[in-house]
Amino acid sequence: MRTKAIVAACTGVYLLLYGFAFSQDSIPIHTIKDGKQFVKIIKKIAPEEDALFVFDIDNTLLITNNNEFGSDWWFEQSSKNPALRLNIADSCLYNVLTPLFYSVFDTRQVFAGQAGSLNLLRKKTNKTIALTSRGYTPVIATATELELVKNSFQFIEKDSLMMNNNVLLLNNIIYTAGQNKGNALMNYVQLHKYSKIYYFDDSENKVVDVQKAFTGSGIDISLFHLTIAAKIPYSKKQIEYMQLKLCNLIESVNNIGKTTCNCKNPMQ
Repeated sequence: MRTKAIVAACTGVYLLLYGFAFSQDSIPIHTIKDGKQFVKIIKKIAPEEDALFVFDIDNTLLITNNNEFGSDWWFEQSSKNPALRLNIADSCLYNVLTPLFYSVFDTRQVFAGQAGSLNLLRKKTNKTIALTSRGYTPVIATATELELVKNSFQFIEKDSLMMNNNVLLLNNIIYTAGQNKGNALMNYVQLHKYSKIYYFDDSENKVVDVQKAFTGSGIDISLFHLTIAAKIPYSKKQIEYMQLKLCNLIESVNNIGKTTCNCKNPMQ
């Protein structure tokens, strides 16, 4: 009798763990490796009704400065190695320099013709928005919209909504300031109901955050991880060049007006 009880208990634990594991993996993540595959998926989902299409911006729709100094890839690498940005203070990087990066540096579509494919999603019953890790300031928002429009993305529409934790929706772009995108998207869809959601992002970690937020919610969502944008580790020569550019930019900014930025030129 005791053996049967142990077996039953073990079976129950196994089923519980199996069920938990299954629920955690119940929303698959699909990888998109090139532009051709991206366009094929867009064409397939375009006929949907009452659907929400959600796109990250950096390295999903736009590449900034060829993924070099001041780009999303530069931010990612410098967060792992602060020496790449000469250990400058966060207040300098995010409050002073980042708005300049978005305003000054050139951008391009991740692949040629990408914006045209997104235009296939402009059915009146559906909605397309961007969900970005960029933080909101008027300067950053204006620069973001200008670059999207310049690159022929046409989903910008007038609307605004202050969401939880200083997350802001403005003109179909949700600015999360690096916060959890899964939580931000869940907050949005609780206010705006859709029959189906499609989410696209080049950051696997961000896609996983959305996966975790929506697992068990009963909301129909498809997740796509894009690996189209090239992300190549910087060479020593590139790092030295970008450090010099950073110092030169800080010196120029401080010549205009005193800021919180300080930098010791690595060549001096």
